[in-house]
Amino acid sequence: MSKVLLFGNFSYNMDSSRVNTYAVIQPLASIPPLPKHQTMPWLHADYLSPNLMVVSVETFNVAYLLPAMPHGRSATFPQTVDEANYVMVMPKRSKWGKIGWD
Repeated sequence: MSKVLLFGNFSYNMDSSRVNTYAVIQPLASIPPLPKHQTMPWLHADYLSPNLMVVSVETFNVAYLLPAMPHGRSATFPQTVDEANYVMVMPKRSKWGKIGWD
């Protein structure tokens, strides 16, 4: 199963000139603040929520995610796409200099 961000434009009535844009998203499981990654504390990491949400594009921020492995001896390498649900949240580009990424 792929993780896809879908956008759509909807209007409440045909006479309205206001068009609302919505997105179907797959949020992260934790409520902010997100947990820090154990071996790279300048990054945050979390599991993807199994539930999809429909939200107005005005109510969320975009985050760039990279696949990751949960820390710990009990962590096993994911064998299926559904098991590959742990991700690291990349910091904003403006913060890269503060963590040594130039």
